Amino acid sequence: MVSLKHEGVLKLVRDRPEFAADLLGDLLAVKVPPFSKARCVDVTLNQVAPAEYRADAVVLFTRRKPVFGAIIEAQLRPKQDKRFTWPLYAVGARARERCSFVVLVIAPNAATARWAARPIELGGGNQYTPLVIGPDGVPKLTDPARARREPSWPCCR
Repeated sequence: MVSLKHEGVLKLVRDRPEFAADLLGDLLAVKVPPFSKARCVDVTLNQVAPAEYRADAVVLFTRRKPVFGAIIEAQLRPKQDKRFTWPLYAVGARARERCSFVVLVIAPNAATARWAARPIELGGGNQYTPLVIGPDGVPKLTDPARARREPSWPCCR
């Protein structure tokens, strides 16, 4: 059942949406960018036109139930859309599997690795930072015998 406590602050925001900027800025020191208008929009956050998001690979670690997950993305060059979808991947998988998830970006060149490792600003001082393995993070395998025994070492033991 909806209570007066629950609805009270929401009524203030619904009656004057700019109040949300006051709450964020004055009470939480969140820098809301300059705006000319604030308005309340549809509170339903599902997508009218379903969008399908596909990661390159998803690994779920379990011990009778899910305990951790990793979304693996091979990134050959910067793609700005990824800065929006990587946080979505982690949060969506976390909600689905009910455990923590990371996004691990594997980039074959240093420039792409640096780009991918930058924190992604979500708003309000919140950031998401994917984990990144670039060419400098992979030790060279120089032992031919070990290369035959463990062809995926050192990146995938």
